[in-house]
Amino acid sequence: MKRSWLGLVLVVATGLPARPAQARDPKWGGLAAVAASPDGKTLVTGGTNRVLYVVNAQTFEVVQRVWTEARIGNLAYSADGSRVLVEDDEEQLHFFDTRTWKKIQSVPKAGWISPAPAAGLLAAAESVSSRSSTVRFLSMADGAVLGAAKTEAKIQGFSLSADGKRLAVLTAPTSGDEKKDPLPKELEGMAREEFKRKNDGKVATLSYYKVPSGEHEASWPLWYSSSDSDVVLAPVGDTTWVFEYSNLLAKVQAGQVEVFRSENSFNYGKGISADRKVVVTGGLRTGSLCRLPAGTMIRFELDRIAGWPEYFGAFSVAGDGTIYGVTSAYRLTRIDQKGSVVRTVPVY
Repeated sequence: MKRSWLGLVLVVATGLPARPAQARDPKWGGLAAVAASPDGKTLVTGGTNRVLYVVNAQTFEVVQRVWTEARIGNLAYSADGSRVLVEDDEEQLHFFDTRTWKKIQSVPKAGWISPAPAAGLLAAAESVSSRSSTVRFLSMADGAVLGAAKTEAKIQGFSLSADGKRLAVLTAPTSGDEKKDPLPKELEGMAREEFKRKNDGKVATLSYYKVPSGEHEASWPLWYSSSDSDVVLAPVGDTTWVFEYSNLLAKVQAGQVEVFRSENSFNYGKGISADRKVVVTGGLRTGSLCRLPAGTMIRFELDRIAGWPEYFGAFSVAGDGTIYGVTSAYRLTRIDQKGSVVRTVPVY
């Protein structure tokens, strides 16, 4: 069926972060999640069709298909590879045994998971759809609740540190005392975008909490805020990097904000390495590999296919630095550490 470019414009426009927060569900159809096993030999991926695909990471052959009943929005492996955790679009977390691929249990109220496999735990919002202010800490082995952190405001994004000992939380934007000055016509580029964000009348707070006690450590008020319902934070030491849907990203250190851009137009799909030192984002066929703490960007691009435009849905960074991405066209791609696209195949 032929579709007009007007339709594409409407998709991109309505994709801007102006809607309420939603549960973890695939945004654009196709594949929306991917994870690499600890030994790097196996991948799991899934999305709107409720099938978990188990894939040989070397050959890209689908070795098993598992019916999950719900749409898949996020995936994670436990550190020993014995469990795959599947987050669905009802804010439930399902545990699958990787020997039998049978579901062994489910945990409710576990949205937008942030895994820290090295610590054997993950962080999960108690309710994404209602802008929860509570993040729980769960065991990646059996889903047991180990603790929780409660913020004073609704949550926009959060992430565990690589060692699982600290939680970074960005609150949802609120109206503050920030002025709404008119945009100077002479401003261009990053200066223009920074001025707009500084003068949008919205503020946010970045906070840190101890894990698993939930004890508050520090907070900083920010002029930078995000209305995106899919914000990814990358805490590295005392610096937290903020990756949102738009390509205006932020580096926050002791409350001081520095903005920068990704190499793609929008960040539909995102992924972060277990050590929090690589963040990958992607838009319409193009993506960016960002290395932290330097903040260097490498751009990559998929081959163009016929028909409706293809979006990146998610990324996973394997232990050896290899990157795997999935798209709305049910394609799986391998990207090497230098940012070169090595192989892309359809998964069905």
